[in-house]
This record gives sequence, structure tokens and C-alpha cells, in this order.
Amino acid sequence: MIDRRIYLRVPTAVSVSIGGQDFDGTVTFITADLSAGGFFVESDLWFDVGTSVSVRIDDAEGLSSELNGTVAWVERGGEDRTPGMGIAFADIGSLDRHALAALVAGASDSAISGQ
Repeated sequence: MIDRRIYLRVPTAVSVSIGGQDFDGTVTFITADLSAGGFFVESDLWFDVGTSVSVRIDDAEGLSSELNGTVAWVERGGEDRTPGMGIAFADIGSLDRHALAALVAGASDSAISGQ
């Protein structure tokens, strides 16, 4: 499989709440990885590919960002595959993209230092 990602993706556990027009309420997940372009959550709960979602990301300092996204892909699990879904951010302004890049850089620094 060819990796077509254009943003650095790092393993990190960040709380994300996902809501959408196709369902009531929000569901909170913990990311398995994060980039300035999207994230993956390990879960047995999936939304349909193409579903528009609203995303709230809470970082370790207590700051949050509210973004729009789309379910880009779903992994149903199986042999050596972790179930979950990939969310791609949509319509992100430069300030939000900068904040995400800083969050990813901080997560990458933590992963490298082992913290």
C-alpha cells in the first residue's frame, strides 16, 4: 500500500470528541496517531466513509481546537490489523494548521525522548 500522506504523522494519545449531522451527540476517542492533516482512532465504532464530522481536540495544556473533518477510511480489523477509522481534516485555516503542527511537533519530541 502506498502512503500518500503529506504531513508528518506521529503516534500520540490525544483526546478527540467527534460529532456529526448524521448522529446525535458526540463520541470521545483517544488518537493512536495525529498529523496536521488528520488522525487515526482505534475503535470498534465506525462512521461511514465520507461522513462529515466536527472534531474537538483537547491538548495536554487544556487548550482545544474545533475543526471540521471527513471520515477518510475505516479499518474493520483482522489479522494483524487494528480496527478504527482515519479522519481527514477539512477546510482548515492557517492558524488551526499551525496549532496542529505545533501539537504534532510536541508529540514527536515526546515520542523521540521517550516521555
